[in-house]
Amino acid sequence: MKIIIAEKPSVARAIAKVIGNTENKPGYIKCNNETYVTWCVGHLLEQVKPEHYDPDLKTWKKENLPFVPDHWKMEPRNNKGIKKQLNVIKELIKKSDIVVNAGDEGREGQLIVDEVLDYFNCTAQTQRLLLSSLTDAAIQKALDSVKDNNDYISFKDSALARSRADWLIGLNTTRALTVTAQSQGLEGVFSLGRVQTPTLALVVERDQAIKNFKPVNYFIPTITINHSSGDFVASWVASDKYEDLDPENRVLDKKLAHEIASKAKDQHGIVSQVNTERKKKVPPLPFSLSALQQECSKKWGFTAKETLDYAQSLYDKKLTTYPRTDCRFLPEDQFNESEAILNDLMLQKYNSALNADHTLKSKAWNTKKVGEHHGIIPTGETPNSLNTQETHVFNAIVFSYIQQFFPAMHYESTKIISDIADEQWSVSGTTVIDPGWTSVNPKKETKKVITLPEVKENDPVSCKDFDCKSKTTQPLAKFTDGTLIAAMENIHKYVEDKEKKTTLKETSGLGTEATRANIIETLLSRKYLLRDKKFIISTETGKVIIAVSPSLLKDYCTTATWETKLNEIAKKEGTLSDFLNQQKNLLPDIVKETLSAKFPKSLIGDIVKCPECGSAIKRIKSKDKPGFYWACFNNDGHKTNSPLFLPDNNGVPAVIRKGANNQNQKKAKCPDCGKDTFQKESVKKKGFFFWACKSGECPLRKDDNGKPGEVMIFKTNK
Repeated sequence: MKIIIAEKPSVARAIAKVIGNTENKPGYIKCNNETYVTWCVGHLLEQVKPEHYDPDLKTWKKENLPFVPDHWKMEPRNNKGIKKQLNVIKELIKKSDIVVNAGDEGREGQLIVDEVLDYFNCTAQTQRLLLSSLTDAAIQKALDSVKDNNDYISFKDSALARSRADWLIGLNTTRALTVTAQSQGLEGVFSLGRVQTPTLALVVERDQAIKNFKPVNYFIPTITINHSSGDFVASWVASDKYEDLDPENRVLDKKLAHEIASKAKDQHGIVSQVNTERKKKVPPLPFSLSALQQECSKKWGFTAKETLDYAQSLYDKKLTTYPRTDCRFLPEDQFNESEAILNDLMLQKYNSALNADHTLKSKAWNTKKVGEHHGIIPTGETPNSLNTQETHVFNAIVFSYIQQFFPAMHYESTKIISDIADEQWSVSGTTVIDPGWTSVNPKKETKKVITLPEVKENDPVSCKDFDCKSKTTQPLAKFTDGTLIAAMENIHKYVEDKEKKTTLKETSGLGTEATRANIIETLLSRKYLLRDKKFIISTETGKVIIAVSPSLLKDYCTTATWETKLNEIAKKEGTLSDFLNQQKNLLPDIVKETLSAKFPKSLIGDIVKCPECGSAIKRIKSKDKPGFYWACFNNDGHKTNSPLFLPDNNGVPAVIRKGANNQNQKKAKCPDCGKDTFQKESVKKKGFFFWACKSGECPLRKDDNGKPGEVMIFKTNK
């Protein structure tokens, strides 16, 4: 008996259809040849909570940090349906001689199924089914060439390393920052993460650069040059003889710019240089997920998550190949399938496919550069019902594929320099000779082409007119989903250290193709980032988080280097244990720095100390009734190991604690509201009595020989 475990139900149904579906059962499908197909629903298991290792970890205390498990435990996700599906898989595994991992290609798909097999101590022979698309032909081809699952253990280890590192870093730093915040009078959870924190830092630093940007006004002298073949406009070439230029050789003085331009009016000169180069531009490679997200953000304003969802939907509908890929190349053994795919696209009314040359092999076909997955391409299947957004994404993928079967675009790049009035004037232009692949999608935006007249060196020219164009330097643009994805992918561009920049350029960015969209969504959900129309900007809370985060965690190089090591594990160039040991060694310093964080006073306000533990205590506006109350969240500093809540008395906390030594209380009428007021003994100062009104809203009063006396005045410690 053979059991095939897919990553999700839709894939299981597609596999069962090809094998031969004989009967649908709850949680699995019975197929021909004693084969049963079942499925996961993403991860069915999750890391156990910290208190499962040690009950004392249920309370967040700095004394318990950092925490590293001696051995790792998994448990079913807390969902009845998932637990039921796990039992179905468990019973099928017991009866099986062969178990096939049919998770998605890559390390996460490998782990989703393998962790279930490990959880149930599966001893059956295990195989690996690798699907690049869900067409019947692709599934049959994969079924005919299953692999030994043991050959892919390194992918599982890489995913486990990622999961455990995220747990270690996220749990310890989040708890450390949260208890630190609470000790300074703040409430709530302050979340940090291995990838989310440096990603947030990217946005915060960009926003800060925009805020600090100081615009510079400058001027560009230009002239209209007359030549026998036609007129053209040229710009002044900066000269060393002028001292009043800025470091970028820009003219900041409008009067000087006007003088330079005006002196050329009606003057004659010659063409001193003509540089013409014949160039070509080959088709862009097929899309990776990041490249697709950038394209869709730019053209249609899709968020990274939306693009991923649309691409996943196209994959599930068998229209395109696996979407979560970081590769833009294609395996050479699939080149022979291109003619059939192009014919299918012609039938789908993609007219540009009619002129495609299926024998033309672009640079995209390079097996050596294909990793876990190849670039996203159409399968040739005909779409039936796509919404507008899915159609946009599908068209982008189709046009990208068709372009691979067109020649390069050929053009001439020309630069003309003219000498007039003892100055040089330059203009550049482009002439398209053969549009090549750029003709595939006529709706695609193209850059403006400047066509110049034919000129030769030493040709006579003259200045017909002049101008002085005013310009202002612009700050960096705010991030969009597309540009933030690009920044995460190409993090080396944001690193100043040359050695680190070179290393990162050849390795990984922040996160992976599969996780970047979710990282952005997580930061948005936690209110560290927000969407302002099409832009993504940091909130005040997000800025504070970066200000108090440990330096190692918000450093782009740290996380990008960790991502590289995860890839090395998948390639069997590193090990799970070595990676986790590195994380464990770094944790103490990261946690120590986090616990020493100082939140800005603007966020905390004036500091008042807790009467019981001495930590900062925060005045909070009540949601249930008018007025305020005070709260201290330093749980381990209190007698009850729980938060301390105190009434507000004219802007200071009342020193009252339920359960204090207040036996044989005296009662009187409150001088302020007439309700009952009680004599109480101070928790911290034995023998010191005061009076507190039952309402909790009136000021505390001193004890005057067993009766309510003067209002008590509290001093704040700032």
